[in-house]
Amino acid sequence: MKNVVLTKLFLDFETYYSDDYTLKKLTPIEYIMDPRFEALGCAFVTDDDVRSWVDGPDLPGLFEKIDWSRIYAVSHNALFDMLILAYRYNVRPALYGCTLSMARNWLSHELTYLSLASLAKHYGMTDKMETVQKTKGVNFRLMKSMPWLHHEVALYAIDDAAKCAHLFDRMIYDGFPPNELEIVDWVVRMAANPQFELDQGLLAEHLAWIKAQKDQLLRACGLTEPSSLMSDQMLAVQLNALGVSVPTKVSAGTGKEAFAFAKTDREFKELLEHPEPRVQALVAARLGHKSTLEETRTARLMSISRCAPSLPVPLRYSGAARLPPLMFACLLHFCVAPLSARSMHARLAHALRSFYQHSTRC
Repeated sequence: MKNVVLTKLFLDFETYYSDDYTLKKLTPIEYIMDPRFEALGCAFVTDDDVRSWVDGPDLPGLFEKIDWSRIYAVSHNALFDMLILAYRYNVRPALYGCTLSMARNWLSHELTYLSLASLAKHYGMTDKMETVQKTKGVNFRLMKSMPWLHHEVALYAIDDAAKCAHLFDRMIYDGFPPNELEIVDWVVRMAANPQFELDQGLLAEHLAWIKAQKDQLLRACGLTEPSSLMSDQMLAVQLNALGVSVPTKVSAGTGKEAFAFAKTDREFKELLEHPEPRVQALVAARLGHKSTLEETRTARLMSISRCAPSLPVPLRYSGAARLPPLMFACLLHFCVAPLSARSMHARLAHALRSFYQHSTRC
């Protein structure tokens, strides 16, 4: 690939969204693979500043005509736009670029926000348009029935793609390390062309096991609902009734005395070895119901497995706060790294082990 001259293509998708169908409530892959997904269109800006807009229904025909093996595709949020290319159109360019990733490395020490609007203002560009506020609940058919809105959406997307192109050139000109662009590509590729496989059956089995364990802990306490365990005050009352001196601590947030019921509170965890079995059961049930991380992770994997056969790994380049630029943050509400046999039950570990087996074969 180093001997091939690539053509940069800056792009920006505009898609349907609504109050309950939004990236605020769904991961990118869940949003993109949802039956409600619809591309209103996509804007394109070439390296020599040729600008165009293509309506959503016409995108498949256009993409078939492009030699993607010679394209360096860049957007401001590649973990959205490039996943649309990959999962909705089966398009995977030779190289991925992301100006949002570049900005995290290059400008996060100067700017609090790295949105396209914030960066445009930083570099003295015209203000980002606010057309997206007018398109909530608007599908392609409705947009086409309003020529003024159709025209404005096209201008809005083209302007965003042009701003993305300007940002890319400006950061490179200012000294962004060119060798880092390859790492940005790797990060996007982990989400757009994943090698990890999910075993939906094993995930479902593990999720059922977690829920059964929680129910068993509740029954051991003589309870049927977890609400009395989730309330600190109610838990304290129950412990007092069993003759336990309730552990407390000074809250780091308020500076006031608070119950020490966290899984990291040593005195509370020591109650797991209390001579009274009912105290042991109560504390175990609280920890089991309060610590829902494994259940949340498993449910999230289940949801993603219904969307796609492979697991996208959307890492955020330069995304770990207070750490060096090359550190990554995971955007799936969990990180793949801790998903090992040591940290999770054998059922889930086995379901995830196929990730690494498949990865080594590819």
